[in-house]
Amino acid sequence: MTTIPNLVREYVGRLQGNCNETLNTLDANGIIPKSDVSLWQKLERDIQFDDELSLSILDDFGDVVNLNTCSDDIFSSRLRFTFKKDITDNCVRFFFSKSLSILFSDDRLLQNTRRVLVAESKCSFRTETCIFAPWNNFDEILPNLLLDENEFNVAPRRYVRDLSGGKVPLTIGESLLIGNADETCPTFLAWRKEATSRLLLTLVNEVWLENGEIKVLISGPRKVTAVYSLKNDVSFSVATEVARWVYASGRDIDVRYTLFTYELAREFPEDSNFSDNFYKYGPKALDIAKTSFSTYVKETSKDTLKSLGDLRKTLNEDVAKITSQAKDFLTSMWRDFAFAVTVIIGRISLSILKPDLAGNIYIFYLMIFTAIFLFISCISNLFINNRFMCITKENRKIWKNKLYGFLSDAELKSLADEPINQAESIYNKIAIFGFISYLLVSVVIIFLAFTSVENKNIISINGVPIMNISLDSFKY
Repeated sequence: MTTIPNLVREYVGRLQGNCNETLNTLDANGIIPKSDVSLWQKLERDIQFDDELSLSILDDFGDVVNLNTCSDDIFSSRLRFTFKKDITDNCVRFFFSKSLSILFSDDRLLQNTRRVLVAESKCSFRTETCIFAPWNNFDEILPNLLLDENEFNVAPRRYVRDLSGGKVPLTIGESLLIGNADETCPTFLAWRKEATSRLLLTLVNEVWLENGEIKVLISGPRKVTAVYSLKNDVSFSVATEVARWVYASGRDIDVRYTLFTYELAREFPEDSNFSDNFYKYGPKALDIAKTSFSTYVKETSKDTLKSLGDLRKTLNEDVAKITSQAKDFLTSMWRDFAFAVTVIIGRISLSILKPDLAGNIYIFYLMIFTAIFLFISCISNLFINNRFMCITKENRKIWKNKLYGFLSDAELKSLADEPINQAESIYNKIAIFGFISYLLVSVVIIFLAFTSVENKNIISINGVPIMNISLDSFKY
């Protein structure tokens, strides 16, 4: 079944004139061949029911023409055809494969594009961030891409110094092929040329314009300047392999990028064409860079293991200190309670054995002092422990960023934050329990102190009582 977009491409190609495609429109002008008149009339009728296309036709005077109602002599004159395409947020459409250059010239648009439909395309293929498929005017479900933001949100301009005004690509995901594609497909061939150009410019150290030419610099044991002029896509496979290793192999992009460009500069010929020679020198530079990177990873792994060992040791010490604080607080609490219980038992014993001494003013003072002592002991312990934990927490923020920056937030949370948070949670529960216990014991002691002076003046100045406490004051 021939689709409307393909019919448009076919009929426009037979016009005795020229055409120009943009992102939103296809503009064509010419004289309709007599053999195509009925075909154009049917096409005009069918497009009226198409949601993705609209057509307007003008004559030489700028008047609107309807091919199904106009006079026959209109077909012998030159007409202007404008096909307007539907553009969605993440999908673009083209009639001709060569028009892909329009998309690849707009980095911002390309960054947000997920589907590219081309009427001329005979195959479908996929890159890391885009699907390229034939443009059919019937419904076709194409999968939506769920991207790994950390992996393909990589900007090559962070690594390549761009002095050319935007020749270095903003993204690379659209240029990294996944799987295979039909190498006879015109859309794939057009895409491959654009992808090769973009990938190569991400594998140098510097790009600039000089007398209208693109120049590149590769830095290593020697600085090599080369001319960049893409004549063919012979370097596509090598450029794809290198770019995927450098930019899409996880962390340490800067290390892999530096190692590769360093090795590439070692033997690359001076003042040669970079795109023509890359496929010759790229594979060797990549192999050496991979070997160097493996050595780097091993050395880094040793340092990482040592750092992780130090981290575990530090965390164990911090957890042990927090646990020790909880134990010391409990020990201090039981010691204070032992003193308080002694005072309470003494007060009760006096009430039983010597009731006349139970209301002695010194017994009252002793019990009040005991309550104050318990309160001060509790507050001082909690204050000291809290200050220590605050200082330790501030120190952890500093060394986590400076010493363990190679760990992600999730890894730091699992290795460091969770064990310490668990220890602090246990301490906080013990602290709350201890504070409530201190408070209850202090209230009991104060209550007993005041009830011990029933009907007695406990404080007087020059024989004049200033406080009189009686059990009656506690009755309702």
